[in-house]
Amino acid sequence: MNRFAVPAPTSDGLVVIEALDRCAVARVACRQLRDAEAQRALTHLTATAAGAQGRLVLSCESVSGMSLNAARSVATLSHRCRDLGGRLVVLGLSRDELKMVRSFGGRVRAVRTLHDALRVFGARRTPHARRGAA
Repeated sequence: MNRFAVPAPTSDGLVVIEALDRCAVARVACRQLRDAEAQRALTHLTATAAGAQGRLVLSCESVSGMSLNAARSVATLSHRCRDLGGRLVVLGLSRDELKMVRSFGGRVRAVRTLHDALRVFGARRTPHARRGAA
């Protein structure tokens, strides 16, 4: 897969995207993922998923709480990734948060480390990986 364009940055730095050769890595940079933040993040992550052919790693390691609407947004994103021929891999979600996402029909693969997430796609970090804020 060729490198893809990172969505235009937002002023708040809610989501940071790293475009790798076989997937995109998105880091959510807030402690509480609530309704408004989830909707803004979903907009950018949907655009990122399209550019990455549905191959998306979502890192929620800094998130300590998630609303029901945020869990629904992650489930929606997982469906979008599947529709594009890829999958959504998540790391950093608690068991309860993962159950919420799956209760909305989210089909995600949960992993413990970024290394494990990149292995799902056969990707690795390179010195030429582009970083951008979304």
